[in-house]
Amino acid sequence: MKKIEVGPFLKAESATWTKSDWEHYRLVSMAMKLEAQKIDIGWLVKTARKQLGYSQRQLAKLSHVQQAEISKIEKQKGNPTLNTLNKIFIVLGIETEYRLPVADNDSAAVEADQHSAA
Repeated sequence: MKKIEVGPFLKAESATWTKSDWEHYRLVSMAMKLEAQKIDIGWLVKTARKQLGYSQRQLAKLSHVQQAEISKIEKQKGNPTLNTLNKIFIVLGIETEYRLPVADNDSAAVEADQHSAA
């Protein structure tokens, strides 16, 4: 297992950490990163909506996403699907670039599909 880089504060403290301690640290770090992304998405949706002068109700009607779901997203309480976010982002004019991971054995099939579609 690759050892995680830590700042000077944790260097002395982490010298005695067990494998279990490192795993706990890794999981907590991942959870914090995911939470930060969730906050960014909620802020982004709310800010863009307000800049365009839309209420949550108007955005819901335009995006075909329930107003309650938009509220949850903005309050960082929702767990929206990529499809839901995409619907909202289209209405708000937010461009995204994301790629879903593809297993190595599936990449050849995906490339073949792309070439046959061209």
